[in-house]
Amino acid sequence: MLLILGAVGIGDSTYLTIEALFPPQVQLVCPPGGILNCVEVTSSQYSHVFGIPVAVIGLSYIAMFALTATKNFPSRPM
Repeated sequence: MLLILGAVGIGDSTYLTIEALFPPQVQLVCPPGGILNCVEVTSSQYSHVFGIPVAVIGLSYIAMFALTATKNFPSRPM
């Protein structure tokens, strides 16, 4: 289950990181003004921590995915 959650987190964080770093080129999937308003979330004052987009920090899912993968598939002794 953690591998699936890690993969979903990596995908979401990557998508939002690309949007944060290249805003004019990337159009968000969720529409502004809808129930899920991505534009409001990604452009709010809380979307950056010390000048770093929160989505970039979310890429820590890569570590969760890697640690879970290595725990579930241990190496064989030689």
